[in-house]
Amino acid sequence: MTRLPALPTLAWWLLAAALLFLVALATADERARLLWINSLLLGISVAAIAVPIGTGLALLIGRCEIFGRSLAIPLLAFSLFLPLYLHAAGWQAGFGTQGWCTLFFWPEGIPPPLFGWRAAVAIHALVGIPWVVLLVSAGLSQANPEPEEAAALEGGTPAVLWYVTLPLLLPQIALATLWILVSTIGEMTVTDLFAVRTIAEEVFLGFARDSLEVVELAIAPAIAGIGLLVIAAAIVATGIAPWESPQREPRRWKLGLFSAPLSGLLLVIVGSLIAVPLANLAAKGGWLVVSDGEARTRIWSAAALVRVVAESPHLYGEEIRWSLGLGATAATFAWLLSLAAWWGRRGSWSTGAVLAVVALGLAIPGPFIGRGLIRLFDHPDLPWFNYFYDHTAAVPMLAQMIRAFPLVLLLVWQAFASLPREIEELASLDGASLGDRWLRVVYPLRWPALACAWIAGLALAMGDLGGSVLVKPANVNTVSWMIFELLHSGVDDRLAGLCLVWSGLFMGITAAALVCYHWQRDRSRQEKLAPDRSASKTDSAL
Repeated sequence: MTRLPALPTLAWWLLAAALLFLVALATADERARLLWINSLLLGISVAAIAVPIGTGLALLIGRCEIFGRSLAIPLLAFSLFLPLYLHAAGWQAGFGTQGWCTLFFWPEGIPPPLFGWRAAVAIHALVGIPWVVLLVSAGLSQANPEPEEAAALEGGTPAVLWYVTLPLLLPQIALATLWILVSTIGEMTVTDLFAVRTIAEEVFLGFARDSLEVVELAIAPAIAGIGLLVIAAAIVATGIAPWESPQREPRRWKLGLFSAPLSGLLLVIVGSLIAVPLANLAAKGGWLVVSDGEARTRIWSAAALVRVVAESPHLYGEEIRWSLGLGATAATFAWLLSLAAWWGRRGSWSTGAVLAVVALGLAIPGPFIGRGLIRLFDHPDLPWFNYFYDHTAAVPMLAQMIRAFPLVLLLVWQAFASLPREIEELASLDGASLGDRWLRVVYPLRWPALACAWIAGLALAMGDLGGSVLVKPANVNTVSWMIFELLHSGVDDRLAGLCLVWSGLFMGITAAALVCYHWQRDRSRQEKLAPDRSASKTDSAL
């Protein structure tokens, strides 16, 4: 169960780390200062767009009687699971340098709609909106509906929203803002595509060019900055409780005359997050250039789109196999390690250790993870490590595992923490060993949550780019690397076909995760409504 009272203490640590970072930044060299300032400006700009929009969507979905809610939820979940490079490819296919909309409608000689800073901010903001919806919706699901119902007797819906609901959601809104800052600063995919210099992108470029001096930034601001991100990530981690269910559903607000326009707005915003990028990829995948004498015209063909999509598994079969194998292996190891969260489920220092590991993993940018692995496995005094680095795929798998582990650990920890204490005490009184409790109590009651954690780890591992791209051997090519490389020269029909195939795979992963999530929510709700019956089932199992 989430314990939000710890937030004030973490906030003081965050303030102290921020002051330390400012002092370190003031004493850093000019280049390091510029990179950190760019990173912070990018994160703040993204948060300024994503947080208000995501909060509004969360309120519409979680508190209003509105059409389209059942469709918006799976679309937002799909957007969460879709890797950042696929989002970038979808938007670039329409509005980038070689995008179909740019070629048809944009004046020549003028930078395309997605260019430089505005492209980096826009894409990160669109990707961040579903995360804000998730975090704010978690707060809505845990909130006690009684204050809202009491305020509704004295005033209308606007008064309840302004004076009751939004103040109650301020911690979750702050969590969402911090998470947007952490995730944006630690990413280099979009900033590298659009040449926006940030701290994570600079580290990636330095190793990509084999020029280590490029990434030897001032140590003080780097350490202080990562420490700041770690504390921010710890605050985010304490605010996520995905398996918690309210005792009863809150009363939903009736929107009256505003119901139809707000329903349309909800579907337009949420649909645009997914429908527009996929439509852009479909448009590029079906383009044909037809010659009629000296004239050359572009036409769109559904048959051409079907052909490029069907050919992608054959053309990129090796990359797909590597991605699936590495992703599944990394997710499995991350899942097995996360089972140690069992000992941190009931509070005390062990819970703090779990949150510290989660925060550290969430906060460290992917290129920094790759840099650390290179220094370890490419060290001249460690020949065995050198072999793994030069001749196997163990190191990129390890990078993917490190990237996936924080979220897997958080989900598994929440699954264990939400297990009713009465059931555990009953099993202990009956003399059940730890193995018996796992097989006959924990697994039957929490297997959907554990399966969902592994699926989330699979999606994160296969979608990782920043951590694994730097440690990838020459003979190991993944889909993420292939798409990232091809994106620098624009989206053509073959790349569009590969992106559509890969998006279809992530759509299936999202569907599996949603099924497991709903199964676990139903089980948790039944445990709260009928704890005696759950205990009797456990007693009979033991």
